Amino acid sequence: MAFDYLISLFVDGLASIGNRELIASDRRTKLEFARHHGVPSPLIDLTRSPFIALWFAFSGVRGSIDSGEAVIYAINCDYLGNL
Repeated sequence: MAFDYLISLFVDGLASIGNRELIASDRRTKLEFARHHGVPSPLIDLTRSPFIALWFAFSGVRGSIDSGEAVIYAINCDYLGNL
C-alpha cells in the first residue's frame, strides 16, 4: 500500500504541472514510469545490455535511501528456456 500511495502522489504531482497522461493508466504503467524517474517501487529493471545495467546500478537514480551498494544479476535466458 505504501507504493500505491507514493505513486498516487507522483501522478498527482505530474497532473498538477499539466501531465495528465498517467491518470487513466494501469498500475504497472504508473509504477514503471515512476520507477524510471526515481520513485521507489517493487519493480526490477531488466535489460540485455550490461552497460545499461551498470548505469542503473551506479547512476544514483534510486535516491537517498540507498545503502551505497548495488547488485547486478546475470541470467542465462537460453538455459532457462531449456528447463
